[in-house]
Amino acid sequence: MSLANNAYALGDFTTAQTDYQNALNDANAAQSSLATIGGGTDTATFTSIWLESVAILLGGIGAILVGFAGFKYLRGKTKALPSFAPSAPKA
Repeated sequence: MSLANNAYALGDFTTAQTDYQNALNDANAAQSSLATIGGGTDTATFTSIWLESVAILLGGIGAILVGFAGFKYLRGKTKALPSFAPSAPKA
């Protein structure tokens, strides 16, 4: 872009127009390379959404496992209490 500005300042309008057009073409190419997986979501945003979803899913699975472990621990604690008397087996 500075080449185009310099050419324009020197009065070389043909070179300035060519340089400005090249700069515009480069900017448009860069912009279009950033967008589009399907509906216009760029790759970084898509990856971020995917990673957050997986993290939430794994966090939920971990919470369920911690819950089961807690219940198992409390069940074992109850059996260890001195006042615990197992019921007689039914015949």
